[in-house]
Order: sequence, then structure tokens, then C-alpha cells
Amino acid sequence: MNYMDYLIGIRMETAKQLLETGTLSVTEVGARVGYEDSKYFSQLFKKCTSLTPSEYQKTSKVIPAIQSK
Repeated sequence: MNYMDYLIGIRMETAKQLLETGTLSVTEVGARVGYEDSKYFSQLFKKCTSLTPSEYQKTSKVIPAIQSK
């Protein structure tokens, strides 16, 4: 694995976490992980995960933390 593959992997994992929150748009997530071109971000995300960022966001489920009283 070279440096670029490592960097892309880190960016995609961070993007997944941001998409799971559901509070940011795909464009905002792409920008936050270093991709100003949202189309390129979407293509790369799909290449890495087999889902578009929008599909991932719709299918991911975040289990809310249970707070003890």
C-alpha cells in the first residue's frame, strides 16, 4: 500500500462517519475530507465502497447511545 492509498482510505473512513450522522450534505462531507470536487469525491467513494455517498447515507444506521440515568 502506498501513501495515496493510505490517505484515500483514511479519508473514506472519515467520510463514512460524517455521512452516518446525516447532518451534512455529500458536498460538505467531500469538502471536509479534502475533495473540493463533489463529483470526484462521489466517484471515488463509490469505487471504495460500492455505494454512492447518498446511498451509503440512506442505508447506514446509527444506533444512538443509550444514556444511563
